[in-house]
Amino acid sequence: MPDLISKYNPRLSIKENAESMGISVPTLKAWLKSNKISRRFDSAYIKYTAIKKLQKKSYSAQKIADKTGYALMTVYKYMRMDSFSKQTEKDKLSSFDMSHSEIVIKSVSYDQQEILNNILKLHLHDGIEKVYDCDLTISKCNFYKDGVVQMPKLRYDKFPQMEGVQPLEDAEKLEDNSLNSIVADPPFLILPPQWLRNSKVKERFDSFDTFEDAKEAILYLLRLAWSKLRKNGILVFKTMDMRAMNKNIWMSRYVQEWAEEVGFSLIDTFILIAPTKILNRGMNQKVARKYHSYFFVFQKKK
Repeated sequence: MPDLISKYNPRLSIKENAESMGISVPTLKAWLKSNKISRRFDSAYIKYTAIKKLQKKSYSAQKIADKTGYALMTVYKYMRMDSFSKQTEKDKLSSFDMSHSEIVIKSVSYDQQEILNNILKLHLHDGIEKVYDCDLTISKCNFYKDGVVQMPKLRYDKFPQMEGVQPLEDAEKLEDNSLNSIVADPPFLILPPQWLRNSKVKERFDSFDTFEDAKEAILYLLRLAWSKLRKNGILVFKTMDMRAMNKNIWMSRYVQEWAEEVGFSLIDTFILIAPTKILNRGMNQKVARKYHSYFFVFQKKK
């Protein structure tokens, strides 16, 4: 779905914007509301800049009114202003303030729930969709535990641990080409079991014994997602690079390659930064410690 903020023009009417953006008026109004954009503030700012531009050319108030079509009292009002306040209505934003975190969606975040919601805004139903259709690896529902991201309609896991979560193989029974969005977050660790007997990392994360085990599981998820998504459907896939057995395992690169082999196109990437990291005692560091993971946004375009 298009990035609407790059197409929205505050100088146009709601109807003109909707036509130029290729969406309906109700959809645009819902998008403006969800992003807290103040059309009133933007309209006032447009008047202020237009009047001040002509005032600098020494135009009279009447000539400015004639040229802009604004009422004479409106022209006088803005001509008396030395500057225009950035203050908007309470809890409202200006689309001219592109630095605002709630307007500009950034590629990095310390919060994975923020990333998931931003993907919904950018890539699903013009930002109107509020929930993912399906999560294939929901585990203990950590993505959704705070209610910041709504719980998906369909919930699966290889080893279900929560009520309402179905075995992953049951997802194969879903109708092909029936879903708009899928989330997948498989384990990223590849370590022999004996290495993790006393590991704090093992207490919190599952792992694969070998690289081939990881490849098989990830390809299974990619192929399953591909079969169940509609054309232009979105797969959100979380992964992370790591170092094991004295070598770097660039899982982010492999996931992209395997997804492309299945038929997906990578259309966006988000990076989750970890403020802290679990470290094992006695670790002999040889490369930079990985403090980030990836949320890839794949699209089924065929």
